[in-house]
Amino acid sequence: MSSPVCPICESINTSHSFRGRGDSNEVLNSRMKASGSASGGRDIYLCATCSVYFCFPLPDAEELLAAYDGSPDDNFVSQNEFRYKTFKNSFSKFSKSVGFSPSEVSITDIGAAGGVFLRVMKDLGYPACGLEASSWLAEYGSKNYEVNLIQGDIRDFKPSTDRLDIVTYWDVLEHIANPKSDLTILTSKLKSKSIILVSLPSTDSLSFKTLKWRWPMHLDVHLFYFNKKSLERLFESFGFSLIYTSKYPQQLSLGYLLLRGILVFFPSFPASRLAFLVKRPINSIPIKYSIGQRVLAFQKK
Repeated sequence: MSSPVCPICESINTSHSFRGRGDSNEVLNSRMKASGSASGGRDIYLCATCSVYFCFPLPDAEELLAAYDGSPDDNFVSQNEFRYKTFKNSFSKFSKSVGFSPSEVSITDIGAAGGVFLRVMKDLGYPACGLEASSWLAEYGSKNYEVNLIQGDIRDFKPSTDRLDIVTYWDVLEHIANPKSDLTILTSKLKSKSIILVSLPSTDSLSFKTLKWRWPMHLDVHLFYFNKKSLERLFESFGFSLIYTSKYPQQLSLGYLLLRGILVFFPSFPASRLAFLVKRPINSIPIKYSIGQRVLAFQKK
């Protein structure tokens, strides 16, 4: 069997990098939660032209959206107090570097999950709205944080008429079945100077280079593994240039990190027996960590 064509740059110069267990997409899709920790189920290929790693076969985009929709994810939202600090620190650093004020911009968060980033924006005085595929997470965020968060996807994006649009993908782009298709829709609606900010695990990192597919960011919910080169190639094809890059240290609780770590290395271990890890007191101990996450921002020319 010949190697698949790269979904990012359409090169045929791809090679097999990791052999998964051969799970069906139906089985893999059933695990598609924001807190999903299963790994090793998908085959992964490397594109020698743009250096992106991608899973193959990729799931159907509509089936993937359906898999995300409606599934309760209490483990994920148990970490929102820690995500608040991460988002606030990272966005404040970005806004200071690029230079803009709340009155100048309109922010849309794609894949907004439980709405924590939108709450940060509200507290900092930024006008912001969010789109989230999971109806459960969208309802959770709207109810608990009183933010403008609706169930939807990129097709529901509406640009601002009189402000600079900033579209954020916090730990989302690597989950999308067809990033080029999504960006085709999004970028066609954006004005000149609009900014797209993404955060994701990067294969440029020492963590990935050292651990390779034992990397904790190797998860079945991740369909693509980007780095600076592959992201620049992708965004340049839509007329965007890189204007900002930074490391992305994150903060979660000790209990949650232990839960994820145990399930990564022992995927068959019953998660119900680990429920105590996402309850106090162990779930209230903050841990700052960095295992290859990056923030990058691209601006339309």
